[in-house]
Amino acid sequence: MFKVRLPSRPMTYGFLCIVICAACGCGSPAPKDVPSIPAQDQLKNLVLGYARATSKLKRPPQNVEELKTHLKEFGDPNELLKSPTDGSEMVIGWGVDIMKQKNGQFILWAYEKNPHGENKRWVILGRFPSELTEEQVQNATFAPGLKKPN
Repeated sequence: MFKVRLPSRPMTYGFLCIVICAACGCGSPAPKDVPSIPAQDQLKNLVLGYARATSKLKRPPQNVEELKTHLKEFGDPNELLKSPTDGSEMVIGWGVDIMKQKNGQFILWAYEKNPHGENKRWVILGRFPSELTEEQVQNATFAPGLKKPN
């Protein structure tokens, strides 16, 4: 008959210590919260409202009035539709399914009318607010019917 040999207790305890240390992260500090950027937060709420409108309407909103109804849950619709940097109206491509990609890229469907700072604009690519340079904006894939900024 074969005898099954169980590992000795010191070996078992050593293995257990390694597993516990690995699970605890070996004393690494907890990740710190990244401070939010007000412009990004505002545009995230615009994305959430647009997505909610798309879900409720069973199609993307076709105009500002269809969107405003669904923005109320995320903030003041009039404020969410303004540029977070200069207060001008956001340029929005209507009827865009923000959940889809084109050629593996998210579609740019909303942007600030005017550049700010170091020639940058806040834009929305798919579901993601981003701050891009003018060159990056010009090279982005735009929603059908949405004109590139001058």
